[in-house]
Amino acid sequence: MNKFYFKVGSFLFIITGLFSLLGFETPSKVSGWIEPSINYGTDMIVLGLILLVSSFLIKEKKEKYSICPNCKESFNYHELKDGKCKYCEDVDTIDTEKYYKEHPEELES
Repeated sequence: MNKFYFKVGSFLFIITGLFSLLGFETPSKVSGWIEPSINYGTDMIVLGLILLVSSFLIKEKKEKYSICPNCKESFNYHELKDGKCKYCEDVDTIDTEKYYKEHPEELES
């Protein structure tokens, strides 16, 4: 999940909580408008802070890429079956970082 959405959601919760604490009615998708209250305002602010802290703690998955040593085609690793090349039959692909460390001349071309 994208950290940006967690941050936007957290700010919306915090703003909603602040409006409720300041005495403004806040919109609700379910019941129309929610009367201002201290409990609702603090709950929204706490929820917003939890989401904000979570957005900084979440580590996004790094995509892994591999390359076929035979046809030189690159693939996203999760789209391969058992790490085999889609085009060359029964050829194991190699992680791109490892491949280019072993064959630096390939980067220049």
